[in-house]
Formats: sequence, C-alpha cells, structure tokens
Amino acid sequence: MGNAEPGRNVPIPVERSGPRADTGVVGTAVLLVVAIVLPTALGCAVLGAIRVHHRLAERRRRPPLEPIEHIGADLRRLHAQLADVENQPARPGKGLRVTALRAAYVDVLSVACLRLDVDAPRASGSDRVPLPEIYRVECDLRAHGLDVRERVTG
Repeated sequence: MGNAEPGRNVPIPVERSGPRADTGVVGTAVLLVVAIVLPTALGCAVLGAIRVHHRLAERRRRPPLEPIEHIGADLRRLHAQLADVENQPARPGKGLRVTALRAAYVDVLSVACLRLDVDAPRASGSDRVPLPEIYRVECDLRAHGLDVRERVTG
C-alpha cells in the first residue's frame, strides 16, 4: 500500500507513461465553431424575440370601429339584395346565393348588435340562424334606432 497510512483510503496518483495527445488543434477548432455559431444563434434569438413582440402588439391593437351609419347602410343594402334574390323565380344557384347573402346579412347584424348592445342572433341546431331569430334582432335594432328594412335607392 505504499505511502498510505493504514486505515486511510487515499488515492495514489498514477503517472502515465508515453506521449500525451496534442489537443491544441481540436481546442482551436471548437473555439472557432463556438465563435461562429454563438453570434448567429444570438442574432436569431433577437430576431425571433422582435417578431414575437410585433405579433403580440398586433393582437393587442384593435381595428378602428366602423361608424354605425356604415353598418346600417350595409345592413340595408344586404337586406334589399336578399329580398330581391328571394323574390326571383327559381333558377340554378338561387339557393346558394340566398344562403350566402343571408350569412353575410347575419354577420353584419351581429356587428350591429355588438355596437348597440343588443343580443346577437343565435343559431339553431344547424349552423343557420332561423328567420324568426333574424326578425327578433331586426326589431331590437329598430328599437335602438337602427332600421334595417328601409328601402335602398340606387
């Protein structure tokens, strides 16, 4: 057990015999790779942080509210178009056009309801809003000063 005292567990250094490996070139290569990759990764992180900041700022920004007069004009125009298409004789594509116009009309009705604090139209079991619900919303909007059934001239 050499120089170790009895009862003590002390490691004895072992000398390696033979030539040591020259790692100077590998160390330089590793430093070079780190010097190239680190600024690139840091730059990507900064650009990513800037993009995330801009996206979050866009979400917080609200679009300017459309004047209620424009919403009313859109409602009257869509209502007149819908009435015209519904009163046309049957022809190919009429049902699709009526469905599209009614969906657009309900969308604008919902916007008007939000602006005037009126209950928005509710869809039934299918995703379509029934006509009695549309009539109820039109009546509520009329009570708040927005008449959607005025005839559009032009």
